[in-house]
Amino acid sequence: MVFEPTFEEIDDEAATLPEVSDDNDAEPLQGDLPEEELPPVGA
Repeated sequence: MVFEPTFEEIDDEAATLPEVSDDNDAEPLQGDLPEEELPPVGA
């Protein structure tokens, strides 16, 4: 049997997810390299 959710079921499930923000205030990862230490594009 294949489960095919209805639009309402998908919408209800999506309503429980946290809001996504496009803020760029996230802390950089410790593995991030400064731009001058990155290899050239296409290398």
